[in-house]
Order: sequence, then C-alpha cells, then structure tokens
Amino acid sequence: MPSWLENLRTLLAENAALGMWMMGFSVLALLATIVALPWFLAALPADYFTKNSKQRDLKSHVGLRAIVVLAAKNVLGLVLVLAGIAMLVLPGQGLLT
Repeated sequence: MPSWLENLRTLLAENAALGMWMMGFSVLALLATIVALPWFLAALPADYFTKNSKQRDLKSHVGLRAIVVLAAKNVLGLVLVLAGIAMLVLPGQGLLT
C-alpha cells in the first residue's frame, strides 16, 4: 500500500469524527446538486443556447482603462498558461520545495 494512502488511513482512523464530517458534507453536496441542477436549468430561457449574445462594440469602449484591463487579462492568461506548462514538466511540488 502506498505511504500516502497509509497516512490517510491512519489519519481517518485517529479522527473518526473528521471522516464522518467529510462523508456527510460529500453526501449533502451531492443532494444539493441533484436538487439545484434541475431548478437552474428550468430557470434558463428556452432560447438560451440558440440566441446570439450581445457583442460589445470595442470601439465604444476604447480608452486607457479598457486597454490596461485588456493587457492585464492577457498577461494573467499568459502567466497561467506558462504555469500550467511548467507544472507538466516539474517534478513533485516544483519550485515550492
């Protein structure tokens, strides 16, 4: 048995209440999802997936703030993509340890 699985087994054996709380929360989340999903789907308009969404006119929103926000979003996206690629090739916890 892997050591991490043995550690988890020991943790749950020593803290039975924690395991029960985790199991109870999981069951509660499952039931809430089963109840909420049909309600959310019924609340959607009938043409939600077929109608064209309103396209924002970029020319009417061009300004320094819009350019800065757009640049920041693109830089954040680039950082996240590079972090994802790095996590694919770095072993273990990567640069944290």
